[in-house]
Amino acid sequence: ARLRQDQLTKPQGSLGELENLSNQIAGITGQTCPEASPATIIVAAASHGVCEEGVSAYPAEVTAQMVLNFLHGNAAINVLARNAGAEVVVVDAGYAVSPDGMVAQMESGVVYGLSAALHGEINIEQGQVVEGNFDTYSALRMNEMPVIETHIINSLEAWGGAGEPGTPGIAPALTNAIFAATGKRIRELPLSRFELDSLA
Repeated sequence: ARLRQDQLTKPQGSLGELENLSNQIAGITGQTCPEASPATIIVAAASHGVCEEGVSAYPAEVTAQMVLNFLHGNAAINVLARNAGAEVVVVDAGYAVSPDGMVAQMESGVVYGLSAALHGEINIEQGQVVEGNFDTYSALRMNEMPVIETHIINSLEAWGGAGEPGTPGIAPALTNAIFAATGKRIRELPLSRFELDSLA
């Protein structure tokens, strides 16, 4: 993967951490050119203080207008996501006191939501749960996960917890994507019950 990076038409190392991330994903998936399908882009809207410091050219009120554009699908990130076949998740995060923790919260929520949508099923036999551990209750592995982009945009709202907004929207987004591709609705989960190839 590093050799391929160095052969691309760009100065070596010019993409900084993106190159390191690309190499890590290649190592995880075992593919020189890994693909993210489906991909999810998480935009967390909040206030990071750049307006007060005079760094930003725009007032803090612009944040709310930007979020509305995100929600209505009219922002540049929506266009990029549509072209990449990715979902955009917008989170009103207030002020991100611990941004790394918030990123982990959102991305782990996507993992949990996708795992539940694809595999999450509990069966009861003779009054006992059949699935006793992760060998029978599957969670997505790293090589199965899409690439998730999380962007935090702080706002001036009161501080509070981030919660789990990364989880509940994933299954509807995934089944809507299947509907868009096949014209057929799925009304039950998990998706492992269905032969998805037969829906096309």
